[in-house]
Amino acid sequence: MTERTKKFSWEKAGDRSMVVTIEGNGATVEFDFDKFPPEIQNELICYGLKQLPADRASSFTDPAELKAKLEGTRDDLISGKFRATREGGSRGVSQIVTALARMYKLEVPAVIKMWDAQDEATQAGIRKDPKVKAMVAQIKLENAKANAKAADKEETGAADALFAA
Repeated sequence: MTERTKKFSWEKAGDRSMVVTIEGNGATVEFDFDKFPPEIQNELICYGLKQLPADRASSFTDPAELKAKLEGTRDDLISGKFRATREGGSRGVSQIVTALARMYKLEVPAVIKMWDAQDEATQAGIRKDPKVKAMVAQIKLENAKANAKAADKEETGAADALFAA
């Protein structure tokens, strides 16, 4: 498996713009929201509004927990909070945080606090650490096994109806 290389990084350049820096040659491209036509601005808003809840709720599989997370995200945005507040011990804790907590025998809230205090470059370096990657892979495997076990407990699914004789 080849590791995906980062091709660019971005930085907020104002309230409504960002600058993308191309890795390798340092060239930059500015994206100024106000220079886009209204229909493109609308598409960008809708894309972001779709992507943010998807990112925040990606680790939830239980429909009730998923609904609660999405409602919480919506309520945070309405109240003016853009950054997500993570709660230790919840199923929504990222796999990287869970991995670090296991590896260093720390409580999840402490790891969240340390993780959130790091800049993107430091977080990226931690994600690339082979020991961290191995622990995340182990957690993914555990989650997959748990999901499979939960699926086995369901009465019947579409595949059962099609293939069961």
